[in-house]
Amino acid sequence: MLSDVPYKANMTRVWGGMSGRPSDTSAFGQLIKEGILHLVAEEGERCKSRHRRLFLFQNYLIVAKIHKVARTKQNDESLFDQMHETKGIMLEDDCDVRSFIIRSSSDRLGVALWSMRLECRSSAGKKSWRREIGRIIMEAKNGCKQGPLFTIKLCDVTINEGDTMHLFCYVTGIPPPEVAWMKDDVAVVTGTRMTSSSRDDGYRGIHLSNVTKEDAGKYTCCVISDASVMTSAYVTIRDGGS
Repeated sequence: MLSDVPYKANMTRVWGGMSGRPSDTSAFGQLIKEGILHLVAEEGERCKSRHRRLFLFQNYLIVAKIHKVARTKQNDESLFDQMHETKGIMLEDDCDVRSFIIRSSSDRLGVALWSMRLECRSSAGKKSWRREIGRIIMEAKNGCKQGPLFTIKLCDVTINEGDTMHLFCYVTGIPPPEVAWMKDDVAVVTGTRMTSSSRDDGYRGIHLSNVTKEDAGKYTCCVISDASVMTSAYVTIRDGGS
């Protein structure tokens, strides 16, 4: 769910306030990019009040209509409009330095079922959108996989007895890798004191409240699909108040 991505607060607010939106985004895959673009007529004439908000996910491109665009984006009124699988999208360049075209892959008769010509605020914006959409389309069509990799590893920590321990790392991969936690090479069982958390941006964390001397040791986060991909850290517990 998008509400599980607190660091994208503005995007979460926009999605939560959008009329007609799908409530569950778990099948969409990872959120890649979000922004407002201008829908341009095929003949090249700008269409008044035809802004579109695009959400580019790993598996889907979602388009929302915008009825009001405020400078602060606090009063945007969005209405869910279209949802397309990224593996069914074609990307084409346009003669304008700020616009590009996306259209559906041809049906059995070789005819595109829909198309949109979108204009960005700058040529840099166009390059950014083309790069991300092109990459996602390629991965979706080819079933491209990216091996798991810890981009931020666990770090050793020293905390006082009775405090709460927080360990975290970041892992990337396509599809998003699942992880398991261990203490001294034994699987960790979550419960009242021990909890784990994760986010779509690759964050993986483990939290232990009211720590004791017995909680000291080596903690490891490993990828379930490839146990050789792991990161470890040592936790030291000091006497309370020292």
